[in-house]
Amino acid sequence: MEQNGGSSIKAEPITNEEKVKSETKSKVLQSMKQFREVKNTDDKSQQKKESEQKCNGRTEAEVGISHFIDSSEGFTGITKHRWGDFIVHEIDLAGEVVTLTDTAVPVQQQKAKGDAVRPAWFPEDSWNKLTDLSAMEKSGEVVNIPAGQLTKEQRTQFHETIKSSFPGMVTNTAEADGEKVISVRKASAAPDKRNTFWKHKPWPQGRPKFLHFCMFKENLDTFVALSNLSMDLKTKSNKFAFAGTKDARAKTSQMVSIKQISAEQVHEAAKKFQKIIVGNFAYKDRELKLGDLKGNRFDLVLRHVQGNEDVIARRMTSFQSVGFVNYYGMQRFGTTSSGTHEVGRAILRREWRVAVDLLLSGRESEMGSMADAHRAWRADRDPQRALSCLTGRQQRTTIEGRVLHTLSTIRTTAYQEALDRLPSGTRQLYVHAYQSWVWNRLVSRRLAEHGLKLRPGDLVLAGDQSTAEESATDMEPAAELETVAEVEPTAPTSSGGPRLPEVHALTEAELDAHSIYDLVMPLPGWAVRHPENELSSWYKEMLSQDGVELTQKLCDTMPQYSLAGAYRHVLARPGDVSWRVLRYSNPNSDLLLSDVDRLRGAAEPADEPDAPFRALIMQFSLPPSSYATMAVREITGTDSSLVAQMKLNAAYSAEIQQARNPSNKGRKAEGDAEKADGKKADDEKQSGDQSDRGQKRSTDLEEGADEKRLKTEAV
Repeated sequence: MEQNGGSSIKAEPITNEEKVKSETKSKVLQSMKQFREVKNTDDKSQQKKESEQKCNGRTEAEVGISHFIDSSEGFTGITKHRWGDFIVHEIDLAGEVVTLTDTAVPVQQQKAKGDAVRPAWFPEDSWNKLTDLSAMEKSGEVVNIPAGQLTKEQRTQFHETIKSSFPGMVTNTAEADGEKVISVRKASAAPDKRNTFWKHKPWPQGRPKFLHFCMFKENLDTFVALSNLSMDLKTKSNKFAFAGTKDARAKTSQMVSIKQISAEQVHEAAKKFQKIIVGNFAYKDRELKLGDLKGNRFDLVLRHVQGNEDVIARRMTSFQSVGFVNYYGMQRFGTTSSGTHEVGRAILRREWRVAVDLLLSGRESEMGSMADAHRAWRADRDPQRALSCLTGRQQRTTIEGRVLHTLSTIRTTAYQEALDRLPSGTRQLYVHAYQSWVWNRLVSRRLAEHGLKLRPGDLVLAGDQSTAEESATDMEPAAELETVAEVEPTAPTSSGGPRLPEVHALTEAELDAHSIYDLVMPLPGWAVRHPENELSSWYKEMLSQDGVELTQKLCDTMPQYSLAGAYRHVLARPGDVSWRVLRYSNPNSDLLLSDVDRLRGAAEPADEPDAPFRALIMQFSLPPSSYATMAVREITGTDSSLVAQMKLNAAYSAEIQQARNPSNKGRKAEGDAEKADGKKADDEKQSGDQSDRGQKRSTDLEEGADEKRLKTEAV
């Protein structure tokens, strides 16, 4: 039978045997599919659990955090739901809270002609000629001052006096009519590319050399903010000086100084960045130094507070009176799968390859170009391929980019060189994190075995050294630190060694004259004094177990990683504590006013008595080196780790969904509870979506293979 010019194959009747085979095949495939669905569900559940464990970071116990002062019933609340929930103001050495109150640029006072005073030794006729020359807009005239009878030191004095008294003048020693002269001319309008003098305008006579200003930033790390300003000012970011780093995910106000850059220049540069606002300009004779602060003032919001208000009041009162254990917070140890303290330990053990591998390990749940670079490195350790995954800016400005660049340009095994070429503050980040980890663990052991009682041999600062903690050498690039200071070496001694504050070991007779708030414990280092009791052996035991030797030899052989050590108070007490409970209906509404909000005349957030959500608004001040996250941990009596915070965020998101869709209450409750705050769970969700798609493709391929195998067996 033909149809449409083609041929047709006569249909053969299906036998009972073939029918049974077909049904059997279908049942087998269906059984395999059902088994695979169950298996894939179990696998995905396990993978999700493992992924959560990896991306959620380390636990408090892993970094030595274990004790509360108040161990009674606590309450829960969400920190940093929005970065506006965390406001930080620096407290300067005078005890003033640094606040952005004025963004106006000060009017520059013009120097009147003849303001400069002629030194008695300077020839009057030459001085008058220079005065006339400086008043001219443009001039090619040259003033020659006889210098044949002057010594080199006297000529140098002439040069310096002319440049300081007549800004914009160029001087040099030359020959004129066979005699040595000091030649002075007005600077050319065209820049000389060989002379860095032209990078900035001449500095006005009589103006102090350092500009101080208040920098307000939001959702930016201190180093990133200053890097942005430096790029626009065409200067290096390390030209800026500041008293301490401030949190990235926060709104912060701090003082910054820079040498011979005007307020106009800084103001214009900041206008190009939406999240940086500068003001309160002043010119001073000295720059800021790291540690030039008495502490920080915090305004914090805990959202979605769950707990009895009597419990909240009791715990706030306890916090106000007794303080908290002065642990280093979770952020000190990083957010990647490998902690900064682990990198530091590898460095101190001189395991350079291990340190680089840990540094480039990344996070399992991260996305984007940095994640691609981390995966590329883990795959075949090819620095060039990993570096090519990063953007040009990431290659220049990130820690990973700098390390990979060194490995690509020197040799692929130049691990120590790659670490040595990092900025000194970044290098110190890792070894100081190891110190912090040791300190946390030993403090927890001390509290577990001896509680809050002083013992003979415990260390206290000798005399009145309460300001010693204002000195800081511990910078934390891109880390969310509230403060950056310990009782660390502040200056070298006459012999060249570090100058640590003097400590005293208590005797039995002296215990009653001191309190637990006087107790300090050393951060490990070659120059510190250990307690004169069993704690001394604890330090040696722990360092020995880690294979770390912090001796003078380390300082001699690896000065860039030398750890002299430091002292840190075991307990910290807050100042100026206040709090209030506020109800709100919009989960994302601003509950605190920043400096910029107040400058713009924003109204204070109002309490909504019938609103579904409750927040705790807190204000308190902390000394340098104390972490606000550890203070909040003591206030709530709950875990501060990312694992715990993500669970709270998931519950908050579920309640928000129910509030928005009352009819859906109870429906998909389990699914809603798994949806964490968008800002913190996007990476995990995208990773899960990709995993699901990969599982589906794998399932389809396996089903196709099973069907082909069954057909082969049937034939």
